[in-house]
Amino acid sequence: MAECPKIGDASLEALASGCSGLEQLAASKAIRVTDRGVIAIARACPRLLVLGISQCKITDAALKEVAQNCKALEQLDVKGCAEVTDDGLISVGSLCPMLQRLAVTWCKKVTNLGLETVQARAKFPILIAN
Repeated sequence: MAECPKIGDASLEALASGCSGLEQLAASKAIRVTDRGVIAIARACPRLLVLGISQCKITDAALKEVAQNCKALEQLDVKGCAEVTDDGLISVGSLCPMLQRLAVTWCKKVTNLGLETVQARAKFPILIAN
């Protein structure tokens, strides 16, 4: 699904309704994907390990839902998600103890404080691509 500009929330909702065992989703550069689609995936796919949603139109609301529902998450790519802030990342860092890789390049609302907090709460050393 990555780099498919026609993929949007309806596509992710359909995927979520039929693929509850989904472990990996690459929807990076799917510019029509918003919180609605990511929240649908988070709620329906608790076994999600890898989530690539760089350059999607998401906010902290989507990340908080991922954090609450996808506790086994190991990798998260939100590069270029302009509305993601420290709050969303801290939720993921706090509630996803298996997190090992976090990509946040071009997230202008993410600060060192947020990254340091995620790293401090991690069970494993986290590779942060910044």
